[in-house]
Amino acid sequence: MEQLNILVVDDSMPNLMLLKDILSGYNFGVTAESDGENVLGILKAGNIDLVLLDIMMPKVDGFEVCRRIKADPDTKDIPVIFLTAKVDEASLLKGFELGGVDYIKKPFLISELMARVKTHLRLRQAETQLKDFNRQILTAVVQTEERERARFAKDVHDGLGAFFSSLNTYLSLLSHNKVSPEELPAVYLEMKELIDEAVKESKNISNNLMPDMLQNFGLVASVSSLCKKLSPAGMPEIVCITDDFTEPQSAECKIAIFRIVNELLNNALRHSEAKKVTLTFSRKENLICINYTDDGKGFDMEEVQRRIKDKPCSGITNLYGRVSGLNGRVDIVSSPGNGVKINISIDTKAGQ
Repeated sequence: MEQLNILVVDDSMPNLMLLKDILSGYNFGVTAESDGENVLGILKAGNIDLVLLDIMMPKVDGFEVCRRIKADPDTKDIPVIFLTAKVDEASLLKGFELGGVDYIKKPFLISELMARVKTHLRLRQAETQLKDFNRQILTAVVQTEERERARFAKDVHDGLGAFFSSLNTYLSLLSHNKVSPEELPAVYLEMKELIDEAVKESKNISNNLMPDMLQNFGLVASVSSLCKKLSPAGMPEIVCITDDFTEPQSAECKIAIFRIVNELLNNALRHSEAKKVTLTFSRKENLICINYTDDGKGFDMEEVQRRIKDKPCSGITNLYGRVSGLNGRVDIVSSPGNGVKINISIDTKAGQ
């Protein structure tokens, strides 16, 4: 185990020698200093884990030394224990306000001295380990993000690069008038097909991006978190009921269901004007059911069906598309002023 180092600061040489002998006997590295002016330089130059600091010193007292230690970013985290014969409330309060972590009354008991020293060294080690752990987490997060960016860039390049290259070629031909009038319809048709394929591939790439929480904690936790995130102030109130719900095993199915829930909630927040939204998840063998209800303004189903037929409306169309991608079924019941009820059923076996 690495030796821990303590700096003892006291203008009394007998006190310094006594403390050094005691602490060395417990296998601590000890640095002794009688002048408070030198403390900051020692701390910045050496590997000191704790300071035992006398308050009553002639040149610079312990309070000022502590203030300097805590004011310097390089030394502010080093714990300071005051050694003092002054135990009045005002002195103790001042010491704590300046950043001291504890005090030891002179004359001291060796057992008390060592108990307090060991306690604060353990706390110091725990704080250091926590900071190292946080740095490791931050590094891991950054590395993960970089890997995800690289993977996403590769997916986009591999999946869309050819489409964009072909479209660029056609655009170049058109801009330089190298396509005859007779060839224009065929070129336009080919470009439209390329665009359609690019859109389809973009959706595939997007759908395969699994949110971190979904990957780490599962579908139920992710949906619950999403509900809280989308309604932080409880407006609308979003109730998520997942009692006895068994998650699907397939990662692709989890992603798709999460996207479906996201679509449902986004539509509710944008259009429903609801005060309460309820999502209920249930499962019986291979059949997953998601029941959505809200008490919002509702809509005319016939009008929506006409709009979908004439020109797809993004919210409802996306919902149908996502569910049909799982070989599922969507049933919607709504009318003006009566909210919305949506029942979604997905056969996981058929989806696989």
